Parts: sequence; C-alpha cells; structure tokens
Amino acid sequence: MRIRLTGTRAETSCAAADIRLLLEKAAGEAHYRVGEPSSFYPNRRDSRVGRRYLDVHVEIQGGDRR
Repeated sequence: MRIRLTGTRAETSCAAADIRLLLEKAAGEAHYRVGEPSSFYPNRRDSRVGRRYLDVHVEIQGGDRR
C-alpha cells in the first residue's frame, strides 16, 4: 500500500513519522511494516507545498478478508 502525504516539507515529515509510530503500534487483525518516507517532491506552482510517499506492507492474520 502507498500513502500520499501532501503539505509543507515540515508537515509531511512530521506526519510520516507519526503515521509510522501509530501503524507499527496498532493492535488488531493487521500488522504493518512502514518503510522510510520518500524524498519531498515540491509542487510546480507553489514550491512550499509538496508531497511525500510512505510504503506500507500490510499483513492480515488469517488471510485477506477485505
């Protein structure tokens, strides 16, 4: 799974770190492994805002039931 984060460089960096912590500590049917966030890619018109991507591997116990 790939998650796209949009915002400023600082916002996307902070959000990526927080999402990683939340997903890796989540208790439930799924186990998450979160990769390193991508580099920051500035938008064309407003270079203060851009995007980062997080790659997340999801393992669902008992197979994919969704």
